[in-house]
Amino acid sequence: MPYPVNAYPHLFSPFRLGPLELKNRVVMAPMSSSLGGTDGRVTADQIAFYQERARGGFGLIIVEFTSVDPDTGRTEAHQLSLESDRNIEGHVRLVEALHQSGTKAFIQLQHGGRFAPATFLKDGITRGPSRVYSRRDPSKLVVEAMDQALIQRLIAAFGASARRAASAGYDGIELHGAHGYLLSQFLSPISNHRDDEWGGDAKRRMAFPLAVIRAVRAEIGDLPFCYRISADEFVKGGLTIDDNEEICRHLVAAGIDILHASTGRGPEAFDKVMEPMSAPEGWRLPYARRLREATGVPVIGVGQIRTPELAERAIADEDCDLVALGRPSLTDPYWPTKAETGRPDLIRPCTTCNFCIAQENLHRVCCAENPRTGRELDAPIPADLGIGRRAVVVGAGPGGMTTALMLAEAGFETHLFETRLGLGGGIIASGTPPGKEMLLRYRDYLERQVLASRIVAHVGEPADADTILAMAPDLAVIAAGTKRRLHAIEGLRPVDISA
Repeated sequence: MPYPVNAYPHLFSPFRLGPLELKNRVVMAPMSSSLGGTDGRVTADQIAFYQERARGGFGLIIVEFTSVDPDTGRTEAHQLSLESDRNIEGHVRLVEALHQSGTKAFIQLQHGGRFAPATFLKDGITRGPSRVYSRRDPSKLVVEAMDQALIQRLIAAFGASARRAASAGYDGIELHGAHGYLLSQFLSPISNHRDDEWGGDAKRRMAFPLAVIRAVRAEIGDLPFCYRISADEFVKGGLTIDDNEEICRHLVAAGIDILHASTGRGPEAFDKVMEPMSAPEGWRLPYARRLREATGVPVIGVGQIRTPELAERAIADEDCDLVALGRPSLTDPYWPTKAETGRPDLIRPCTTCNFCIAQENLHRVCCAENPRTGRELDAPIPADLGIGRRAVVVGAGPGGMTTALMLAEAGFETHLFETRLGLGGGIIASGTPPGKEMLLRYRDYLERQVLASRIVAHVGEPADADTILAMAPDLAVIAAGTKRRLHAIEGLRPVDISA
């Protein structure tokens, strides 16, 4: 049943940041898409990826981390870069594509520091604030300390990249000072062991980020300027929320207009950077609130915010001023529009399954629930492809239901068979253990879609070869799952979970 169109008045109210006005408070968080060129350029695939989210109603899109100096800081093979003018033109096209939908665009500037793989770097040497030796072989130096010349070069590089971003038409700049990358490496006592003007105590550890902020501000004038920070690193000996309340006051004094409150540090506390589905919804919001209260500037809240109800409450309760959606924007690019128009029930729910960050998927952004994510330029299935044709799908798990929905949308007379008395298949068992409840939201979403469609659901009806052939289908899809292989473990016995 549709919700009232104005069910989320705070979430969909305009927001002003200096000279910039956003149409709503919904932000697409910066995430690597791995769609850039190996030379750091913006590609057509990348523009289409972001443009789909702009069409979906996001008020602000923060374009993914962009290297300011790939020779010393490239973090991924397909990472964007703005170290020279050669890549500006692609960013112009990207910004223009987002502006067509009334969406504003920031870009996130980054340097990998000690987390930049040596294989991506010009001289094959990884550098950070301080030396790092291999834990496996303590005699082996794996990260060299940056010298004064390189530090000054990188301060200038951040400023120059920001100038290029502004010339490309970006509406604001974000610095990636979270998750253990270079800016946070200088801030954190875990990674900064220097004893000079760039480290040695809390004040000197702030010197590099503050210098970068001043360099960027000098280049961008009054453009909105955001700093993404891990409000708590969640690592023994690392920065805590108490530390960062004080640090953020200095960041704001140096020129920051708005904070983006993330958490965690990779790899030591990566579960706080990209939490599992068992993490409580909205668990990071108290950290956003503390930074907001400590600094008096607007704060973007992010992390395990999956529903418009929670996003609305976060803003209404003044935990944050804007809400950033990362993984949910991959699952459903039209999350904002569906919420604003009173149809949150149509939002394809992100389950935080983290398929999108699985190692084998890092070559291209993807989503376990949305096969079009990262493939927006692929032609959609024609809506009249199946007109006058019949399709049979056997098995009403998530794969079977999704297949049936796709076939119905393509015009097929679609029949879905399920032996059990309800839809869901194996995802019912997967979503039953504590901490896995988000999987059942996806099951419920698919069931709603099936019941609202023209699909004929044969629930409680087994389908064998004779059943299928009797229907004379033009297409049959077997989505009945796999057979369980029992292992010779003493005491193991089958358990009936079908009831």
